[in-house]
Amino acid sequence: MKVILVHPHIFAGGAEKAIVYLAYHMGKLGHEAVVCTLSTELNDLPPVATQIPYIVAEKPSPPPQFESITGAFRSVVRETRTMKSLVQHHLDDYDLLIPCNFPAYWSTYAYRDSKPILWISSEAFGPYNSSRDSYDTNRLFRFAVDSTAHVDRYIVKKSIDEVITCSDLNRQLIKERYSLDAAVVPTAVDYDFFSEDCSDAKEELGLKDRYVLLHVGALVKRKNQILSIRALRRLKRAIPNAKLIIVGEGPWEPTLRNEVQELGLEGEVLFAGRVSESRLKLLYHACDVNLYPVEDQTYGLVPFEAFAAGKPSLVSEQSGAGQVMAREGLGYLIQPEVNSIVDRALNIYGDGQEAETIVKKGSTYVKDKLTWNLYASRVAELCENVNNS
Repeated sequence: MKVILVHPHIFAGGAEKAIVYLAYHMGKLGHEAVVCTLSTELNDLPPVATQIPYIVAEKPSPPPQFESITGAFRSVVRETRTMKSLVQHHLDDYDLLIPCNFPAYWSTYAYRDSKPILWISSEAFGPYNSSRDSYDTNRLFRFAVDSTAHVDRYIVKKSIDEVITCSDLNRQLIKERYSLDAAVVPTAVDYDFFSEDCSDAKEELGLKDRYVLLHVGALVKRKNQILSIRALRRLKRAIPNAKLIIVGEGPWEPTLRNEVQELGLEGEVLFAGRVSESRLKLLYHACDVNLYPVEDQTYGLVPFEAFAAGKPSLVSEQSGAGQVMAREGLGYLIQPEVNSIVDRALNIYGDGQEAETIVKKGSTYVKDKLTWNLYASRVAELCENVNNS
């Protein structure tokens, strides 16, 4: 079977990581999977990202910055047209189209009568990350998004043959938005990579005498790094050597840095920026607790990667990852608020044996249930069902 995975841009992100691993492991299963995209930044992605084929625009364009409603509209139209053209030139050579994040599945709409289309949806259409701020504060932007949602529903219902999503939470959102059911295939983790011995991680990072809190994610409002910063201030009363490391880039960085300054935490919060996969692994091993107090997140790889590295996570009950952990009896669930973070972090600090037991169970779950081979096998099975129907 030969498939085209269509995604706007490939860079160091959770959805992008899943795409490159899927393409690689489908290849190992004997299928041919190519990634069609507008640009690639592979340096900070796992090494498998360099071992798969790509279809890339002759003039690669970076991810757009939505500075205005007009700019956002133009970017969506431009990206949709360019991806559509890229797919068109290779359509006859492949059996099935697999669009991923918006607007990739818009670009495949024109080929709904030519090829089966299976949509891998990490999030239903809507305002996320930096666009969420505009949606909440700008009436015109809100009207534009809500109007576009009607177009989005039409395109999905008229062109998609099968939907795969990462969590029960997003499955429910898809059902509410599109009146379609979705197959839930949880995104996997490279257990062998993240579980590699890094016993000297703290020494290598200059954190030998520190109790390390880690927060990984794009610097946007819904990731709630600001709660981790505020929690650190209170935690330092009981854990004076506590330090917070924030990994990621995004528009909220000035706000977060200002919060650090106002709370007098200069030198106690490290902004690590975007890091390579190897550096991320080292940071997981160096931390004592991983923080994941996100809101409006349909899944989340971070807590499961932390489990593979042998570290506990505080995970928001409102996230898709939190729902999995609640169902499987894994991890420490929290509300996305300072008190909840502080209370749970102090529980871990005061009872290392309980944390060790929970981490062992979580690590086993990741090793046995969240493998990329299982993920690719399940996706390939659904592709074959769609292709043969």
